[in-house]
Amino acid sequence: MPKITEERREEQRSRILSAAMATFAEHGFRGASMARIIKASGLSAGAIYTYFPTKDSLEHAVAESIFRNRLGALRELAESDPVPAPAEGVRRFVASIPAELMDTGLLLQIWGEAVSEDRFRELSTGILRGLVERMGEYLAAWLRQERGLDEAASRERGRRLAPAVVALCQGYILRRALSGEGEEAFLGSVDALLQGL
Repeated sequence: MPKITEERREEQRSRILSAAMATFAEHGFRGASMARIIKASGLSAGAIYTYFPTKDSLEHAVAESIFRNRLGALRELAESDPVPAPAEGVRRFVASIPAELMDTGLLLQIWGEAVSEDRFRELSTGILRGLVERMGEYLAAWLRQERGLDEAASRERGRRLAPAVVALCQGYILRRALSGEGEEAFLGSVDALLQGL
């Protein structure tokens, strides 16, 4: 039997994660069965269990994948030239979140699971710390560029502002998942708030 290349292995893993994400979004973490995920992926049960031996491991991998991509989006903001103003940064950050994650409430499900499930709590709190840290780095880069603050002052101010700005993004995700409203009214309000930074 020929060996599977690393590229093929990563492709299959990504396929499984996509199928699991869609299944969790449709049925919730509790209502999604491995049988449903296997069917959605089009792969064999053996192939799925090779990558993810339990449903818990698959849930964790989906949640981690979602959050890691958000960290990358914040890194891109900090490394932009020029660094966008906070109102535009928030707009770009929430635009980077795939609509299916917000419209299905999958992100809210993950946060909800974090309240009572240790495995999700540990992951979510770690990622939240990472998001706040990255948001602080982005804000510090903007403060250096636009306000002329030195390294230490910009880092300190960015660190202090970051939890509130991340919370604004979380508020948008919550509002969109619950009400189905688009982003313009909310982001217009965020724009007005952040203009004063």
